[in-house]
Amino acid sequence: PRANAAMAVLLSESGYPQAAVGFSDKSVELGALPESTRELRRLAMYCMARQPPAPDVMNALKANLGQVADVSSNEAVQLFAELVADRGCDERSTRQFGDMIYERFVSGAHLTPTVLASMAKVENVLGNYARAMDYAEALASLRPRDATATMMVMYFAWQTNDVERIQRSLERLSRLKCEHMLDAEQLDVFRQFATAAEARSAALRPSLACP
Repeated sequence: PRANAAMAVLLSESGYPQAAVGFSDKSVELGALPESTRELRRLAMYCMARQPPAPDVMNALKANLGQVADVSSNEAVQLFAELVADRGCDERSTRQFGDMIYERFVSGAHLTPTVLASMAKVENVLGNYARAMDYAEALASLRPRDATATMMVMYFAWQTNDVERIQRSLERLSRLKCEHMLDAEQLDVFRQFATAAEARSAALRPSLACP
Protein backbone atom coordinates (compact mmCIF):
# COMPACT_ATOMS: atom_id res chain seq x y z
CA PRO A 1 0.00 0.00 0.00
CA ARG A 2 2.77 2.46 0.79
CA ALA A 3 4.19 1.87 -2.70
CA ASN A 4 1.04 3.47 -4.10
CA ALA A 5 1.61 6.57 -1.97
CA ALA A 6 5.23 6.77 -3.13
CA MET A 7 4.17 6.40 -6.77
CA ALA A 8 1.58 9.15 -6.29
CA VAL A 9 4.29 11.54 -5.11
CA LEU A 10 6.60 10.56 -7.97
CA LEU A 11 3.91 11.10 -10.61
CA SER A 12 2.89 14.45 -9.09
CA GLU A 13 6.43 15.74 -9.02
CA SER A 14 6.79 14.61 -12.65
CA GLY A 15 3.77 16.70 -13.64
CA TYR A 16 1.04 14.03 -13.83
CA PRO A 17 -1.36 14.86 -11.00
CA GLN A 18 -4.39 13.06 -12.45
CA ALA A 19 -2.49 9.77 -12.57
CA ALA A 20 -1.08 10.50 -9.12
CA VAL A 21 -4.58 10.88 -7.69
CA GLY A 22 -5.37 7.33 -8.76
CA PHE A 23 -2.42 5.94 -6.80
CA SER A 24 -3.19 8.18 -3.80
CA ASP A 25 -6.79 6.94 -3.76
CA LYS A 26 -5.55 3.37 -3.95
CA SER A 27 -3.47 3.92 -0.81
CA VAL A 28 -6.59 5.10 0.99
CA GLU A 29 -8.66 2.17 -0.26
CA LEU A 30 -6.01 -0.32 0.91
CA GLY A 31 -5.96 1.26 4.37
CA ALA A 32 -2.46 2.75 4.18
CA LEU A 33 -3.89 6.27 4.57
CA PRO A 34 -7.00 7.47 6.46
CA GLU A 35 -10.20 7.85 4.42
CA SER A 36 -10.63 11.33 5.90
CA THR A 37 -7.52 12.53 4.02
CA ARG A 38 -8.58 11.42 0.53
CA GLU A 39 -9.76 14.77 -0.87
CA LEU A 40 -7.01 16.85 0.69
CA ARG A 41 -4.37 14.47 -0.63
CA ARG A 42 -5.88 14.84 -4.09
CA LEU A 43 -5.39 18.59 -3.82
CA ALA A 44 -1.83 18.01 -2.61
CA MET A 45 -1.07 15.99 -5.75
CA TYR A 46 -1.91 18.99 -7.91
CA CYS A 47 0.09 21.24 -5.61
CA MET A 48 3.17 19.05 -6.01
CA ALA A 49 2.71 19.26 -9.78
CA ARG A 50 2.28 23.04 -9.55
CA GLN A 51 -0.98 22.79 -11.46
CA PRO A 52 -4.50 24.03 -10.66
CA PRO A 53 -6.75 21.17 -9.51
CA ALA A 54 -9.65 19.83 -11.54
CA PRO A 55 -13.00 21.35 -10.43
CA ASP A 56 -14.24 18.02 -9.06
CA VAL A 57 -11.29 17.94 -6.63
CA MET A 58 -12.36 21.20 -4.97
CA ASN A 59 -16.04 20.22 -5.03
CA ALA A 60 -15.31 16.90 -3.29
CA LEU A 61 -13.10 18.64 -0.74
CA LYS A 62 -15.82 21.13 0.11
CA ALA A 63 -18.44 18.37 0.38
CA ASN A 64 -16.29 16.42 2.84
CA LEU A 65 -14.72 19.34 4.67
CA GLY A 66 -15.90 18.17 8.08
CA GLN A 67 -13.35 15.38 7.96
CA VAL A 68 -10.46 17.84 7.74
CA ALA A 69 -10.93 18.70 11.43
CA ASP A 70 -10.60 15.04 12.34
CA VAL A 71 -7.41 14.04 14.14
CA SER A 72 -6.64 11.55 11.37
CA SER A 73 -6.32 14.48 8.95
CA ASN A 74 -3.57 16.23 10.93
CA GLU A 75 -0.76 14.83 8.80
CA ALA A 76 -2.52 15.65 5.51
CA VAL A 77 -3.25 19.26 6.50
CA GLN A 78 0.30 19.68 7.74
CA LEU A 79 1.63 18.25 4.46
CA PHE A 80 -0.50 20.65 2.43
CA ALA A 81 0.63 23.64 4.51
CA GLU A 82 4.27 22.69 3.95
CA LEU A 83 3.65 22.35 0.22
CA VAL A 84 2.04 25.79 0.12
CA ALA A 85 5.00 27.30 1.97
CA ASP A 86 7.70 25.47 0.05
CA ARG A 87 6.34 25.16 -3.48
CA GLY A 88 3.81 27.90 -3.97
CA CYS A 89 0.67 25.92 -4.85
CA ASP A 90 -1.98 27.24 -7.21
CA GLU A 91 -3.08 30.43 -5.44
CA ARG A 92 -6.74 30.30 -6.42
CA SER A 93 -7.35 26.81 -5.06
CA THR A 94 -5.23 27.55 -1.98
CA ARG A 95 -7.39 30.60 -1.24
CA GLN A 96 -10.52 28.51 -1.80
CA PHE A 97 -9.30 25.93 0.67
CA GLY A 98 -8.34 28.68 3.13
CA ASP A 99 -11.83 30.19 2.84
CA MET A 100 -13.45 26.80 3.44
CA ILE A 101 -11.51 26.13 6.62
CA TYR A 102 -11.84 29.68 7.94
CA GLU A 103 -15.61 29.60 7.51
CA ARG A 104 -15.74 26.45 9.62
CA PHE A 105 -13.38 27.99 12.16
CA VAL A 106 -15.40 31.18 12.69
CA SER A 107 -18.63 29.14 12.87
CA GLY A 108 -17.23 27.38 15.93
CA ALA A 109 -16.00 24.11 14.46
CA HIS A 110 -13.29 22.40 16.51
CA LEU A 111 -9.88 22.36 14.84
CA THR A 112 -6.98 20.40 16.27
CA PRO A 113 -3.78 22.23 17.29
CA THR A 114 -2.00 20.77 14.26
CA VAL A 115 -4.67 22.09 11.90
CA LEU A 116 -4.63 25.51 13.59
CA ALA A 117 -0.85 25.81 13.23
CA SER A 118 -0.95 24.56 9.64
CA MET A 119 -3.68 26.97 8.60
CA ALA A 120 -1.82 29.87 10.22
CA LYS A 121 1.09 28.94 7.96
CA VAL A 122 -1.16 28.79 4.88
CA GLU A 123 -2.76 32.17 5.60
CA ASN A 124 0.65 33.68 6.26
CA VAL A 125 1.80 32.63 2.79
CA LEU A 126 -1.36 34.16 1.34
CA GLY A 127 -0.74 37.39 3.24
CA ASN A 128 -3.92 37.04 5.30
CA TYR A 129 -2.25 38.02 8.56
CA ALA A 130 -5.47 38.75 10.46
CA ARG A 131 -6.75 35.24 9.75
CA ALA A 132 -3.37 33.75 10.58
CA MET A 133 -3.43 35.60 13.90
CA ASP A 134 -6.91 34.23 14.68
CA TYR A 135 -5.59 30.70 14.21
CA ALA A 136 -2.48 31.46 16.26
CA GLU A 137 -4.57 32.98 19.07
CA ALA A 138 -6.74 29.86 19.17
CA LEU A 139 -3.62 27.70 19.28
CA ALA A 140 -2.10 29.78 22.07
CA SER A 141 -5.34 29.49 24.05
CA LEU A 142 -5.16 25.71 23.79
CA ARG A 143 -1.45 25.71 24.63
CA PRO A 144 -0.82 28.69 26.94
CA ARG A 145 2.63 27.42 27.93
CA ASP A 146 3.75 26.86 24.34
CA ALA A 147 6.17 29.67 23.52
CA THR A 148 6.06 28.93 19.79
CA ALA A 149 2.30 29.51 19.67
CA THR A 150 2.65 32.83 21.48
CA MET A 151 5.48 33.89 19.18
CA MET A 152 3.21 33.18 16.23
CA VAL A 153 0.61 35.52 17.72
CA MET A 154 3.26 38.18 18.27
CA TYR A 155 4.54 37.88 14.70
CA PHE A 156 1.08 38.27 13.17
CA ALA A 157 0.19 41.06 15.59
CA TRP A 158 3.35 42.80 14.40
CA GLN A 159 2.27 42.36 10.76
CA THR A 160 -1.14 43.89 11.49
CA ASN A 161 0.19 46.57 13.86
CA ASP A 162 -2.01 45.30 16.69
CA VAL A 163 -0.29 46.99 19.63
CA GLU A 164 -2.57 45.43 22.25
CA ARG A 165 -1.84 41.89 21.08
CA ILE A 166 1.88 42.63 20.81
CA GLN A 167 1.87 43.78 24.44
CA ARG A 168 -0.08 40.74 25.62
CA SER A 169 2.25 38.41 23.75
CA LEU A 170 5.33 40.07 25.21
CA GLU A 171 3.87 39.80 28.71
CA ARG A 172 3.06 36.13 28.21
CA LEU A 173 6.54 35.42 26.85
CA SER A 174 8.08 37.32 29.75
CA ARG A 175 6.22 35.05 32.19
CA LEU A 176 7.35 31.96 30.28
CA LYS A 177 10.92 33.25 30.35
CA CYS A 178 10.77 33.66 34.11
CA GLU A 179 9.44 30.11 34.38
CA HIS A 180 12.38 28.91 32.26
CA MET A 181 10.06 27.75 29.48
CA LEU A 182 12.02 29.41 26.64
CA ASP A 183 14.94 27.69 24.97
CA ALA A 184 18.01 29.69 23.90
CA GLU A 185 16.67 30.47 20.42
CA GLN A 186 13.26 31.50 21.70
CA LEU A 187 14.85 33.69 24.36
CA ASP A 188 16.91 35.45 21.71
CA VAL A 189 13.84 36.04 19.53
CA PHE A 190 11.90 37.35 22.53
CA ARG A 191 14.65 39.85 23.35
CA GLN A 192 14.78 41.04 19.75
CA PHE A 193 11.02 41.54 19.61
CA ALA A 194 11.01 43.28 23.00
CA THR A 195 13.68 45.73 21.88
CA ALA A 196 11.95 46.38 18.56
CA ALA A 197 8.57 46.80 20.23
CA GLU A 198 9.85 49.44 22.64
CA ALA A 199 11.37 51.35 19.74
CA ARG A 200 8.17 51.02 17.72
CA SER A 201 5.65 52.39 20.19
CA ALA A 202 5.73 54.29 23.45
CA ALA A 203 2.69 52.23 24.48
CA LEU A 204 4.79 49.09 24.59
CA ARG A 205 6.74 48.55 27.77
CA PRO A 206 8.04 44.98 27.70
CA SER A 207 9.71 43.77 30.85
CA LEU A 208 12.82 41.61 30.57
CA ALA A 209 13.32 41.32 34.33
CA CYS A 210 11.86 38.57 36.47
CA PRO A 211 10.35 39.24 39.90
